[in-house]
Amino acid sequence: MPPLLPPTAAELKALFAERGVRPSRTRGQNFLVDPAQMRFVAEAAELTPDDVVLEPGPGTGGLTALLAERAAAVVAVELDRKLFELASERLARLENVRLIHSDIMGKGDQIAAVARAALEEALARNPRGRLKVVANLPYAISTALIGALLGSGPLPEEMVVMVQREVADRLAAKAGAEEYGYLSVIVQALTRVESLRRLSPKAFWPQPEVASAVVRLRPDAALRRAAGDAERLRAVASGLFTFRRKQLAAALRQSGLSPGLEEARRLLEGLAIRPEARAEELPVADFIRIAKALS
Repeated sequence: MPPLLPPTAAELKALFAERGVRPSRTRGQNFLVDPAQMRFVAEAAELTPDDVVLEPGPGTGGLTALLAERAAAVVAVELDRKLFELASERLARLENVRLIHSDIMGKGDQIAAVARAALEEALARNPRGRLKVVANLPYAISTALIGALLGSGPLPEEMVVMVQREVADRLAAKAGAEEYGYLSVIVQALTRVESLRRLSPKAFWPQPEVASAVVRLRPDAALRRAAGDAERLRAVASGLFTFRRKQLAAALRQSGLSPGLEEARRLLEGLAIRPEARAEELPVADFIRIAKALS
């Protein structure tokens, strides 16, 4: 049986016109239509026939079919009802694809329970398989979803995702850079970050107003051990960046992480961190040291 070819921009336009579907800007629906870039993403994930893939936001299933050729199972989660129906028709003959109509985001900054259950079931059927996330992430939820994937099980071994270029810059930003923030700290404390390729808006339909990038995130067990309590680290990074214009001692107090200003100053001085510094000046290692001292 011949493989399913990714739809071109012209084919998508015609299909959407026929079905009365319009891409949603609020949901960040920009569909990758460059077949070479789509193959690059699928191949960058280095899938094996034992692997299980989570694909949030599959759209009409262009990338999904390429992933299904390479992996044991693909769990694709689509919120848009019309896109879910189109993808269901297109992917009907692929027995290793499970398409779920749901929001990928669940309660409490976790991925949806129905997605977790489907992944656990697929991994149980493929005990030698690794969980990988491969997707053109919907722009509106990319940062929240990356955080959720790193914070709730099952933990992926690797993520190869397309995101807005500014999000890619934030993922890899170092202390002092304009893009450096909460996401930078959490991702770099727990994963190895690699920028793979930048994508022109012309690779998508409709064309977004910004450039995109393909990034690889590899959760690292040694980094997670060194980071200590991940939830405490999240609380510290969130608290300090919420009050990023405040000096660190004041930010610790105002965020509720320290009972008072003097206590905050003593804690920071004990760590040889200037109480007058600000969150964007601190390297990731210092966030980890503060989190451990507070716990």
